[in-house]
Amino acid sequence: MNEKLGQLIDIESSDYKNLFEDYNELIGQSKIDEAIKLLETIPKGHKDYSKALYRKSLAVYFDDEEKSFEIFQQALTMEFGNSNYSPAFGNLDNSEDFFLFALNMIYIFNDFQNAIKYLDLSLKIKPDQSEALNFKAISFGFLHKYKKAIKLINKAIKIDPDNSSYWNNKGAFLLEQNYPSKAIKAFDRAIELEPNVDSWSNKGTVYYREGEFVKALNCYDEALKLDPLNISSVINKASIYSELGQFKLADEYFQIACKLDSNDFTYLVEMAKHLINKGEFKKSIQYLDKSLEIYEDFALSWMYKSIALSELGMDDESEICFKKAVKLDPDSLSVFDEVFVIDD
Repeated sequence: MNEKLGQLIDIESSDYKNLFEDYNELIGQSKIDEAIKLLETIPKGHKDYSKALYRKSLAVYFDDEEKSFEIFQQALTMEFGNSNYSPAFGNLDNSEDFFLFALNMIYIFNDFQNAIKYLDLSLKIKPDQSEALNFKAISFGFLHKYKKAIKLINKAIKIDPDNSSYWNNKGAFLLEQNYPSKAIKAFDRAIELEPNVDSWSNKGTVYYREGEFVKALNCYDEALKLDPLNISSVINKASIYSELGQFKLADEYFQIACKLDSNDFTYLVEMAKHLINKGEFKKSIQYLDKSLEIYEDFALSWMYKSIALSELGMDDESEICFKKAVKLDPDSLSVFDEVFVIDD
């Protein structure tokens, strides 16, 4: 095992063990900003500073990949004197080494295929690592291989049956496989073990997709009791009210979401859909264009834009967007089966 690499991820001998444990808890609650502020209390000259940098790189990844990679490079430079350390430059013979590089593949490089390879190497040395099985399941989930993901998360649960995050992940995979009843049971188990925002919100999403809006709203309310600033639950409530034609309530919740993060991708897309429901097609296109600046290949943004342009009589432009959406994802056609408030 590379000794320095082991030190980079080991918190048992850390002076800031309790702080890192608090950081893990905040991350589990999706309180990213609070977690980062906690890490920043560790002084630069301290031996645990590189550990803080590594964890900070993971925390900022979803908001800023470039910054995340820069921070990760800083952590490696502090430990190894350069930022080009890779498995080729060391004698990796310990499960933790491979596990660390798997996390880097997931959170830093977004390379799930290689993440699975490193996790397999880690599991070959230590087969009963529930966390390695969990992250392998997550990697297959990102690759849309949900049957494999479910099989792996079941193994993780068998090893650690009281881990709420595993049950939450299982519910998410089951939902993607269109097993709503089984997904709800998994989320209920997660909530029973440890009520948290993610499990309540995910359970609400099951009911939302099934058209059981009252039950969905109740779940999002439970999530917001735990975290009033949880933007996904706010957005989902707004979207439900929009589909129900309760535009005043929808507007109120979309305003809350805007104050929380006006550049949130889901907010931009759902706000655009809400505006289509209200017949404000030109305004909806502004939000869709902003969403496409963030994620150019999101099929639903193109499909909603096609609908808005069609309503404005811009048929040629609408057809271009329509073809783009179908090429990116044929399932985007399903939006025509959704319940829009606008008349045909």
